[in-house]
This record gives sequence, C-alpha cells and structure tokens, in this order.
Amino acid sequence: MVQSRRPKGSPNGTGGQFAPDATGPMGTPPTLTSPTPAVWPEHGEGVVSRTDLRDMTAREVLALDWSNINMHQGDLRGTGVTPLDLPYDPEDGERPGPVFSNTFFGDTHGQYACYTRYADGDVVATLTQPHASGTDPAWDGQLVVCDKHDMPVLYDEHGDGARRSYSAADLAWEVDQWRAHERTLGHEVRERDAARLTDALDRFLDGEHGVWRNTDIPANMDTVAPTWLDEFQTTCVAHA
Repeated sequence: MVQSRRPKGSPNGTGGQFAPDATGPMGTPPTLTSPTPAVWPEHGEGVVSRTDLRDMTAREVLALDWSNINMHQGDLRGTGVTPLDLPYDPEDGERPGPVFSNTFFGDTHGQYACYTRYADGDVVATLTQPHASGTDPAWDGQLVVCDKHDMPVLYDEHGDGARRSYSAADLAWEVDQWRAHERTLGHEVRERDAARLTDALDRFLDGEHGVWRNTDIPANMDTVAPTWLDEFQTTCVAHA
C-alpha cells in the first residue's frame, strides 16, 4: 500500500479506525467546559480554545462539525479519535477541515500526542510515553515528528516519493538507510545505536494505518524531526 507524505486526514472523516456510519447524524453540539463554558461554533467555523472533550465518545466527537475549526489547546484524549479520523482536505479553500495548536490526542493515562497542524497543512507533534525510565532522554519516552512542505524525501526504497513504512521491519530498513546516509556525512552510527533507534520508533508506530501513533503523520524516517535525531546522536556519543 502506498502512502502519501502529506498529512493523511481523510476528506470524509473516515480515514482511521471508524466505519463511515460511525459518526451518526449531526446532532445539536454540546456545551463544552474547561475551564470556561464554550459552545461549539455554528457551521463548524471558528476558534475553540482550551476545550476538554475527554468525556465525549468517539461518536459524539465525530458528530461535531469540524469543517473549519481552529482549535487551541484542546484535549481529545480518551475519546479514541485522532487527526486521522477527522475531515481534512487541504485543497478545499472554504471548508478544509480543522487546524490545531497544541491539542492532545491519545490515551488519558497512556501514550499521547501533542499535535499542531498549521493552515498550510504542515504538521508537527510531540509523542509521549508516560512512565518511561527517563534514563536515555533521546530515545526513551518522547519522540518529535513533523511533515512539512519543504522536507526532502531521503529514505525512499522505491525512489518515487511514496511512503511504505507500516511495520517495525520497514522502519528498521529506513534506519539502515539513514545510518548509511549519516556515514556519507562523516557521522558513524553504531549498530547497537541503530537498533535502539528502531526500538524507540517502534514504540510510537501505528502500523495498521502507517502513521505515528495518535497522529496522521506518515511513519517514516523522513518525518522524524531532525532536532530529535540530533539529540539522539549526541546522547549516543555521550554514552559511547
């Protein structure tokens, strides 16, 4: 299966784990509170700030009109909904779907993502695994990923700009390609560190959908933030 590098939120809002009929009929938007009352914008157009949706079901979240929402510091943890499930069509100039700033998706007490999608479609997310040991901060407990218009495609087995990373084995292949690329730059990455990197990335992989968990960002080495990789390499050198 071929996966585009672009954020893969589905135009019809069914790109993730929910069936097309799971949204149900469009109902009256509920009044949402946290920390102050906030009514969902009429016709799905407007700014929603500091809104807590954690008590809502997936069906209720998907029944909201997301067609032109700008959400700041929202919290959708525990709903089962990720950006992959929400309508998003960047080619639609009037109703492209939601943009987000520091909005949380994932588990209430487990792994989650702090996700930002800009108006131009660029996306960035910090993925966190609570209760990690914290002994190796570069690869234990947190991963930063992004998909931006100006990011080159470097680690592509087929050379056509498509992404096919759907498993730990796929990621391991791309880590090997990254390691070889680093070698051409004069940066030697030890085999054991490459294995650590593969394990760290696998923790945050949604292999079923080919994205980083709780996001719609394609899962591959090109979308791992360069700053995160730099920190990883720095820590590897320090522990050599």
